[in-house]
Amino acid sequence: MNAIIETPERSRIKHFIGLIRVSTRRQADENLSLEVQEQRIRSYVQNTPKATLSLHVETQSASKSSAHRSVLHAAVQEAQTTKGTLVIVRVDRLSRSLEVLPLLKGVKIYSLDQGRVTLERLKELITEAARESKAISEGARISAAERRAKGQKLGNRSTLHIAQHNGCARNRARADRKVKHLAEILRTHPRLLSLTHKDLSQSLNSMGVLNQINGSEMVPWTKGSIRAPRSKAMRILTST
Repeated sequence: MNAIIETPERSRIKHFIGLIRVSTRRQADENLSLEVQEQRIRSYVQNTPKATLSLHVETQSASKSSAHRSVLHAAVQEAQTTKGTLVIVRVDRLSRSLEVLPLLKGVKIYSLDQGRVTLERLKELITEAARESKAISEGARISAAERRAKGQKLGNRSTLHIAQHNGCARNRARADRKVKHLAEILRTHPRLLSLTHKDLSQSLNSMGVLNQINGSEMVPWTKGSIRAPRSKAMRILTST
């Protein structure tokens, strides 16, 4: 876990923009789950007097072009508009592609594992993260090829019911995260609370806060799709 060290520079920070991310594939390492990332960031911000936090939750590959990462764009835009600090657990949660560097120019970035990150340091860390990701992918590809060469099946139908159960559980968890994310957006932007479903969906879309309908696909909100998540998000807000 990150050590909390209070400094005059940190005490002047008024707003943090948290970005938490998992890839479209299930994260095997529990230390990278969305829940753990969120907990670590909230714990860090709570130790900064009077600082506020808005949280952006992304389910997307860090190797994907930033042009297709609407959540990342929304987080960066908020950091630029509020002059806040973009906080992440570690740099590979931010990106594994150097093409993201122009987007982050001028943005203050803090990594819980790596400290304050300059643009030059960010370049080094992203390069390292990309190299590690490539090595892992290549190892998985070689392992699969070796198993196929031995006549082994890569799937296991005897555990299909377990996989289906786990899939349902992940879908429920994804829906819960969507509602919590929406509640955080509404808490951070109180002006949205009084909007109609139609106006709220349009406002969220313009902010880059899109509707995640599965592990990787993001689509614009509509007045129909926002209705149930908004109702659940409002219950969270009224209970806290």
